Amino acid sequence: MPCTIGEQDDWEAFDHKLTLRETDDAAPAQRDGVTALRSPATFEHLRSARGASPALDSDGAFGVSASAELAFEGLHILEMPHLPEDVTTAQLEAFAASFGGSPQGPVVRWVNDSTALVIFPDPRAARQALAEPPASAFTLRPFSQASSASKAVSPLELQPPRPRPKTSSTVARRMLAGALRQPSLQDKAGEQTLATDRAASKARRQERRHQLDAAWEDD
Repeated sequence: MPCTIGEQDDWEAFDHKLTLRETDDAAPAQRDGVTALRSPATFEHLRSARGASPALDSDGAFGVSASAELAFEGLHILEMPHLPEDVTTAQLEAFAASFGGSPQGPVVRWVNDSTALVIFPDPRAARQALAEPPASAFTLRPFSQASSASKAVSPLELQPPRPRPKTSSTVARRMLAGALRQPSLQDKAGEQTLATDRAASKARRQERRHQLDAAWEDD
């Protein structure tokens, strides 16, 4: 998906930090409860740990206060109780994705080995899913009827999912190449284009800075 230069700048700044981290082969896969890769294997490892959400750190990243109250009073959350022992995260995520209806679909959060939560962007999406559930062996119920274990989950882990920033396929391939340690996956032609865009963006920032400095000097 094409993106604007401004969006590329944001991702370039983020990816630059990732590149610096990739130079340390001894870097741990996860830190402070934040998973490095959101794969089914990673979620399976965490399914009974009830650690921090991969999207949020212990300090309440993305502007969420550590003392945040439960959004929408929990009306955007549905519980899936009595899950079979052999169910996988991938199966639950596929089930959640079947609801659709929103650019930012629901996400799954494990509570324990037999319970998970489906977190929707807003209460309306949750009500619609509860009113017209797809054919499945999974049971859904409102968060108001959820188990005590589910209600004990930190509100930081139950924030509505947010749309992710857009990124170009070139940046996405670079991030994938870094994660898998396979440089051959990078788009060389696209990287050259991005390098040109970065240089142009840097020149524009410097020009704006010079203009601001000149304006202050005139005063």
